[in-house]
This record gives sequence, structure tokens and C-alpha cells, in this order.
Amino acid sequence: MPNPALDPETAVHFEIGYERRSELWGAKIALFHSKLHDAIQSITVAPTSCPSSPCTQLQNIGEQRNRGVELSVDVAPISTLRLNGQVTYVDVDNLTNPSVRALNTPKAKYLVAADWQFLPQWRLRVDTQHEDERFSNSTGSRTADGFTLANAFVRFNPVERLGIELGVRNVTDELYAYEEGFYEAGRTWIGQLDYRF
Repeated sequence: MPNPALDPETAVHFEIGYERRSELWGAKIALFHSKLHDAIQSITVAPTSCPSSPCTQLQNIGEQRNRGVELSVDVAPISTLRLNGQVTYVDVDNLTNPSVRALNTPKAKYLVAADWQFLPQWRLRVDTQHEDERFSNSTGSRTADGFTLANAFVRFNPVERLGIELGVRNVTDELYAYEEGFYEAGRTWIGQLDYRF
């Protein structure tokens, strides 16, 4: 539903971080805090307010606070292998009306990845990621479940500028959605040929 009375959203953001890096490993941490005034969000409204339900409208929901932490670590135990891990945690609170749920925001996300050049012209990349559940409407009655995905790719460079890559996304064929009821692609095979000029 249109909302001609919608006011602009304003925000103040703070972030502080620290990074340490060497030849064999690296680490980074960032803390963030945001305060939003007249925060704008899609709000579920009564079915009687529109011709067909479910009905939503962009509304100003008052003051909202977003705060969290991001942490990443990577290490190279041997020269041909690099491992990476990332964690993100975010807490979203509506300070004006706590019953209004934040949309499409998982509390935590995790990623673990490995990049291994097992032969001079061959490289294997694998990663797995997990995201917690998230609300798909402002009342909290619709929730997209948490999910874990795995991906794998192998790349061959027969010459310096030519690459051939084969891979699979969503290896386990996980049924997942970023919004409840709208499912993403299942297992997907990928083939790629590229030449860098």
C-alpha cells in the first residue's frame, strides 16, 4: 500500500575495528552501532485495509538500534593452502515498539572456506555458510528457517591467462529461503571458460 505520509529516515553510524596481518595469518574484528530515527520498514497491515491480503506498507516505525560484531580469521598453514573463517552477529531492536520485528536479518552468519592449489595449474575452493532464521513479516508470524549451504569449485589454468572452472553451488541440495515461502535454487552445476586479456 502507498504511504504518502512517509517521513525520511535518518541514521548515525559508529564503527571501530582492528586488523592484524602477517605472511601466514590475518585477523580482523569490527564493532558497529547504528541509531536510526524514523526508521522505515515494511509493516503487515490488516487484510481489510487493501483489496487482497497479505497487505504491507512502508511505515516509520520510530527509533531502531542495530549493533553487532564481525570477526574474520585467515591462516595459511602451507604456502598452497589458505583457510578462512568469518562470523557476523547483529542485534536489531525497535526501541519505540519492541513488538515490531526486524525483517530479513539473521542474528548470526558463519562462513568457513578453503582455497587449495594442490597442483601448479589446479586450484580447489570449498566453502560452507550458515545463516540463522529471519523474520519475513513485522509481526513475526512468518519466519524463514536457518540454513547451511556448501559450495565447491575446481579451476584449471592450462596457460597463464586461460581458465576452466567447474563447480557446484548448494552441494547438499538444501531447501532454503531468504524470505519465507520464496525458495532459492537447489543444487546448481556451473561450467566456465575465461580468458584474461
